Amino acid sequence: MYKASYAQKEYELVRRESRSGFALSESELRQINDIVSPLLIKGQSLHHIAVHHADELMKSERTLYSYINSGLFTARNLDMPRTVRMRPRKNVSKNLKVDRACRLGRDFSCFQTYMEEHPDLSIRQIDSVEGSKGGAVLLTIHFVEQGLQLAFLRQHNDSQSVIDIFNRLYLGLRPDVFIELFPVLLADNGSEFSNPSAIESDMQGNPRTRRKKLGNKSPYEMFKFQYGKELLDAFHLQKIPADEIILSPALLK
Repeated sequence: MYKASYAQKEYELVRRESRSGFALSESELRQINDIVSPLLIKGQSLHHIAVHHADELMKSERTLYSYINSGLFTARNLDMPRTVRMRPRKNVSKNLKVDRACRLGRDFSCFQTYMEEHPDLSIRQIDSVEGSKGGAVLLTIHFVEQGLQLAFLRQHNDSQSVIDIFNRLYLGLRPDVFIELFPVLLADNGSEFSNPSAIESDMQGNPRTRRKKLGNKSPYEMFKFQYGKELLDAFHLQKIPADEIILSPALLK
């Protein structure tokens, strides 16, 4: 039979025994737990917490991991961020391609050769995030060096919706700024990227990509340092205070 009082006493005994190897008082533990646990539950990494609260915690990241593994905190290992497991991509039917010849001169080996010849160029990775089949999707643009990722909502996963987004960016940011921001675009073989020439060139056929081109800094800070706050405002991005960052699914509720 389950008895709450007995279970509580047993829990307290295990908790005391688990702390026997640590030079840590109850008040010290309570103070550290009050800082670390709420942020872990928000989905923040222990590294992020240790960096932004170094003066308050006065503990190394490794020590904090030991406390968590020993069950000293309210938060548990299950509350710590885990590596996202990506499901394998499904093969896309070839009849969705706009033009099979569009890959000529643009496969991955061509990309590698081009980057060896132009090592000063910055790479922007573009991809699609798809939910239910046939529904709305996101176009993501990842600024690799800065670690910043933008997401644009599209109602359909087709090539024209991708082209429309880049055309809007080209006109909204001005051609000279667009050319500086997007020198090299790296995409997969998805059908939505099957008209690369329309992305690489403007409506008059002028090329607008392939132009010349940090830690514990956030992607926001790196992007701001390199390109300025005005462009971040153009993307409607704002810096979130360290303790207000939420990386758990609760953010979407």
